Amino acid sequence: MDTNLLIKLQTEKAHRFLQEADDMVLQKRWDLAANRFYYACYHIVHAAFITRNIATKTHDGTLTELGRQFIMTGQLDKKYGRFYAREKRNRCAF
Repeated sequence: MDTNLLIKLQTEKAHRFLQEADDMVLQKRWDLAANRFYYACYHIVHAAFITRNIATKTHDGTLTELGRQFIMTGQLDKKYGRFYAREKRNRCAF
């Protein structure tokens, strides 16, 4: 499949999940909001991975590669890595 199309699909999914998360917050459905926020992050990270031909098999692997490929290299601020890790934990907490 075309790389640009894959990136577009991952990005669109991330935006859709962000909108769903906002809707869930308005409904005070915190567990669903946390889930949608996490998956919005997950899909936008995977869009970035596609640009570098990075594939992961697990959610932990995604977090590890985000740190290795983008945060440790200084291309992404550490606060975003912490945010992603926190959202991952929050998703599991509900």
